[in-house]
Amino acid sequence: MTSAVGHKYRALDALRGVAAISITLGHLQLLDGFPNFFSSYLAVDLFFALSGFVIARAYQPRLADGLGAKRFMLLRAIRLWPLTLLGILLAAVQTISFLGLGSEFDGVLDVGMVAVLNGLFIPAIPTRSTLFPINPPIWSLFYELLINLVYASGLWKLPARGVGWMLLVAGLCEMLVCVRYNGMSLGFRAPQFPFAMVRVTFSFFLGVFMHQSRANWMARIPDLDWRWLALTTVLLLSVPHLGPGQMLYDAAFVFLFSPMLIMMGARSVQHTGARSTAIWLGEISFPLYALHYPFITAMEIITSGRPILHLWMGISLTIMLVLLMRPVAILYDEPVRRWLERAIRVS
Repeated sequence: MTSAVGHKYRALDALRGVAAISITLGHLQLLDGFPNFFSSYLAVDLFFALSGFVIARAYQPRLADGLGAKRFMLLRAIRLWPLTLLGILLAAVQTISFLGLGSEFDGVLDVGMVAVLNGLFIPAIPTRSTLFPINPPIWSLFYELLINLVYASGLWKLPARGVGWMLLVAGLCEMLVCVRYNGMSLGFRAPQFPFAMVRVTFSFFLGVFMHQSRANWMARIPDLDWRWLALTTVLLLSVPHLGPGQMLYDAAFVFLFSPMLIMMGARSVQHTGARSTAIWLGEISFPLYALHYPFITAMEIITSGRPILHLWMGISLTIMLVLLMRPVAILYDEPVRRWLERAIRVS
C-alpha cells in the first residue's frame, strides 16, 4: 500500500491481516470450549475505516480525472469477486456435504440457487436467517460495495469540511444504533439493513476524512513500530462480553480506538526486519476473511459432541488457514484479477 508521494503504509497492511485473524478466532467460538474473542466483530468497523482511507488515497485522484462511477465499481468488483466466488464455492460444497445436519437448506437445488445469488453479491432474502447464508462473512463485502457506489456517485467530491459535517450526522446516528443494539454486532440480517448502512457509512467516511486531513495530523502522531499496533489491535478485539456496558466499549472502539490505530499505522515507518511480515499479513488478510468460515463450520459438524478436541483443532485450523492464504493469493487471486483487468481493458 503506497501513497502518491511514495510513503508505504505497511503498518495498515499489517493491521488488516491481524484484524482478519481476529475475526477467524472470533468465529471459532462456534466450537464449544474455544476461547472467547467476543469483540472480534469490531474488526469489521476497522476494515470499513481502512477501506475509506485506502480508497480515498487510491481513487479520489482517478475519479477527479474522469474514471467514472461505472468503471470504479467494475474495478472494485474485480478486486473482491475472485476470492468471494471461491469462498462461496467452498461453502456450497461444505453445505451440500452436510445437508440435513441442522442445515437451513432444503436440498442441493436450494443450496445452488442461494450460492448463485450470494456469488453475485446479491442477498438471499427475505426467507433466510442471514443475508449470505452460504458464507455469512460476505455480508460486509455487500455493504462495502454499496458504500463504494455511494462514494463514487459524487461524494468523492466533498472536501474535508463537507465530509466532517456528514460524519457529525452519521456519528449521531451511529450512537443511537449502538444504544439500540447494545453494541455494533449487526448488519448480517436483512431487518438490520438501515442500521448496517449507518455503521458502514460512518466508518468508511471516517477513513476518507482521515486521508483528506492527514496533512493536519500526520506529523503530530508518534512513529511506533507496527508490531505494537498489531498487538494493541489483538487486545482490543479480544475483550470479552461486557453485558450492558458493551455499547460503551463498542462506541469507544469505533469513535476512538479504530481511528487512532489507523492514524498511528499511517504514521508508522518501515522497521528493518519486520517489513516482510507486515507485507505478508496484508497479503493474507482478504483471502483469510473470504475463505475461513466454511472450514470452521465443517469442523464444528465433524467434531460435534467432542468438545475436548475443539481447542486444539481450532488452533490447528487457524494455523493451517493462515499458512495457506498467501499461496491462494499468489496462485489464484492475483492471476484471476489480472485476467479480469486485461479483459475489461480489451472490452
